[in-house]
Amino acid sequence: MGFKKPSLNVASFVDKAGWYHVIVTSAKDGVQNQGSAYTKLQVQTMVLATNAGEDQVKRHLRLELTNPDAGMKDGGEFSFQTQCRLAVATDCFAVVTNAAGELQYANVADVPEGQEIERLEFFGPEHEADPENVAPNIVSKQLIVKVKERKWESGEKKGTSYELDGAHIYHVEDPEVAAFPKDGKAIAQGG
Repeated sequence: MGFKKPSLNVASFVDKAGWYHVIVTSAKDGVQNQGSAYTKLQVQTMVLATNAGEDQVKRHLRLELTNPDAGMKDGGEFSFQTQCRLAVATDCFAVVTNAAGELQYANVADVPEGQEIERLEFFGPEHEADPENVAPNIVSKQLIVKVKERKWESGEKKGTSYELDGAHIYHVEDPEVAAFPKDGKAIAQGG
């Protein structure tokens, strides 16, 4: 008795709104979308657990976070807030100026509210020096995100996409998302 060959397509994307426990599989910065004046931090993730249904597990979710720009209506504040939430959720670092006026690394979660941040360190200097061989710092980090459905129109084309809902990005151990499904085995393996 043989088996029927299953679909080997692992590039299926999330197609339901809900809360998702995901793991980061890749990241790129400076991605320019057609027709946009701003670049984005594009983070590819894979679903580990969700309240949107078992059929969403192992699907992909692309998080696109617009890079802050002074030319935005709010001066880039919301974009920076969203990226800071991602940095906190993934235990990434920020580069800040210390009391002596020197640049130093600091865990974003430990930077006091209101302190100026030079940059967020999703990639790390090792990756910047050797991007072909060194994964960005953010790869393999796990987080919880809220996904919403968005209807869109472009000329005669209409569609539905699923994207990050505002700045709803959380560390897997954040008490605010304690009630949502998580893959305990993945969390244990992820440290």
